[in-house]
Amino acid sequence: MDGSLWIRGFLKPEEGKMKKNGIIIFIFSTVFVFSSCLLEKIQEEMLPKFTIEKLEYRRMQEAVLPDDYELPAGVYFDFCNKSDKKVLFLQIKLNVYDKKTGNSAFAGTGTITCNFDGTIYCGETKEFCVPLDTYVPVSTEMDLFIDSFFISRVMYSDGSVWNDFFGTYALSGGRN
Repeated sequence: MDGSLWIRGFLKPEEGKMKKNGIIIFIFSTVFVFSSCLLEKIQEEMLPKFTIEKLEYRRMQEAVLPDDYELPAGVYFDFCNKSDKKVLFLQIKLNVYDKKTGNSAFAGTGTITCNFDGTIYCGETKEFCVPLDTYVPVSTEMDLFIDSFFISRVMYSDGSVWNDFFGTYALSGGRN
């Protein structure tokens, strides 16, 4: 005797197997479609709602304004808020290396973490500087390159937080 009790008496054994397989395929298809839609929504929420432009290292001597005010040596970048919320806090992580040797530019791991407080409105672009004066002597002529520059945390005005713990969206200044 083939087939379960709920099928017996209503369908022939061959029809019962086909119907059972069809139901199983329908259930798996429905679960797959639903989970794909849910995964797409989750991935969309995980994407950064900002862009980073003009990432560059500037020496103190190269950063002179028309009024002779010198800017600090550091890593400069433009942050553009692409979200529909105000940004209130940024945390940046980056690695700094000696361009000639490829070694860390200063004692320790070479990883710098820098925090910025301040408001960046929706659609606004602001220039930031991660100052390196405390890490690299001012008198140095060392050429530096930036690797694994990334925004690790963004806090928004509504209390929500975006994180990139592992540098998934890291940029590199290159060694050219």
